[in-house]
Amino acid sequence: LEISLSGIYKRQGTKTPILINGPGFSLKGNMLAAANNKKTAIDLRVSSVWMNYNTFRQIFPDPLVSPWLSKRLFPVISQAKVKVDEFRLKGNLDQIAHLDNPANRSCLGLKIHWRQLQALKNKGPFPLDHVSGSLNITYGSMTIDNLRGNYGSSKVSEAWVSVPDLYAQIDHIGIRFKGLVDMSELPFLIRSPYLAQHLPPVLGTIKADKGLVPIVIKGSWLPKKASFSMDSGSFGPARCRISYDDIDLDLDEFTVGFKKGFGYRAKGRIAFGGSSFALVGQSNDRLSTLRVHANGYADIARLVDLFGGQSYLKIDCPDPRPVDLSIKKAPD
Repeated sequence: LEISLSGIYKRQGTKTPILINGPGFSLKGNMLAAANNKKTAIDLRVSSVWMNYNTFRQIFPDPLVSPWLSKRLFPVISQAKVKVDEFRLKGNLDQIAHLDNPANRSCLGLKIHWRQLQALKNKGPFPLDHVSGSLNITYGSMTIDNLRGNYGSSKVSEAWVSVPDLYAQIDHIGIRFKGLVDMSELPFLIRSPYLAQHLPPVLGTIKADKGLVPIVIKGSWLPKKASFSMDSGSFGPARCRISYDDIDLDLDEFTVGFKKGFGYRAKGRIAFGGSSFALVGQSNDRLSTLRVHANGYADIARLVDLFGGQSYLKIDCPDPRPVDLSIKKAPD
């Protein structure tokens, strides 16, 4: 380990440039110490070049930073390249000695970037791989943003995680996600313990298919309940097949949107039982109510048989007929 220090003394205090070189890493920064009749104040700023994740963990000052990082975040990361843009300590010696005191939240700041990160290895069907992004801690709150990466063949184009107060009990963690879901891998994603509750329930009805479909999700992870509360989301436009009440439905340019308190909205084209419709629909948050309006062409006889309806008339329609219909499902 090579340490280089030099000092410049002025009436206002001492400014000390710092350079630390070790195996696989290099740190540089400045420390400003100012003394008055009462207390000594320190302003320490340190940055680094890119280093591997193991080296970063060896030199990271865990006791100075919230234990949430060392207990929850860092353990799910298996490899990465990390660069410290700024690690900052600013305050008097008493404040720095008690960084766990919420009153001293302004004394510590951290900003790091990572690339080639891999996380959730052996924790699901796929690892989160080739991830880039940044982590920031300011005034006791943490954000992880500009996240991009791969989950299997699915793509994360933009993601954001927020812990509003690292000093308080963490009741919720804000999450925003935007990406492309590989339809052929959706059955695996639905069963993933890390993603199952992040996805709209209707996605669980989708059978394996091909293609990348846009998805956007916003909500909060609730640590106490180990569950995800979705505020809003969207899926599509998609071309796929779903099974609803044991009926196979072929969807084209289909979109599903969700907003808490307003439920689900869907639109697109749908084909089943020899019929084809342009469709719009809506449901409540729990999918216990359903309203659908569709217009198109229908094979009446096959539809009646498909939905198990009873008819006292013989229906003979050799060709699909124009139809405009509405379907309503009330709570059980």
